[in-house]
Amino acid sequence: MHLRYRWSFVERSAPPHEQLRYYRNFRGLLGKELAVLIDVNHATIVNYENLKSPFDYKNAIKIAEVLQIEKELLFDDFNKFIDYPYHQKLKEVRTELHMTQVEFAAFSGINRSTLSAWEQGTWIPTRENYILLAEAFRKASEIKED
Repeated sequence: MHLRYRWSFVERSAPPHEQLRYYRNFRGLLGKELAVLIDVNHATIVNYENLKSPFDYKNAIKIAEVLQIEKELLFDDFNKFIDYPYHQKLKEVRTELHMTQVEFAAFSGINRSTLSAWEQGTWIPTRENYILLAEAFRKASEIKED
């Protein structure tokens, strides 16, 4: 008799929440077990896996150690941006580009009040927002260099 096992696999390029879910399951841990091992509330793990909150550096390191994976799988550019803190980074980059909030909002297609809330730290940009911001900053810096 031949048995075939279907091994699931996660690409290295997969986002952190997929890496977490895959390696947590691969190591045979429930979310609440992982939460106990890294000393956080179970809801924190659930929020990470369901894209409700980005990883913070301290927890990404702890999770990577427990799951025996590279921290970069959990702490990507988006999480670095959010952890920086993001509101300070937004202001810094926009200021370097010599743009007002109104100018950058118009240039990037982001609502000015949303940009303002991000810069004040009252709203957290999503991963999708980060991709739009990064692209807008890239384009703006290319224009400023010309």
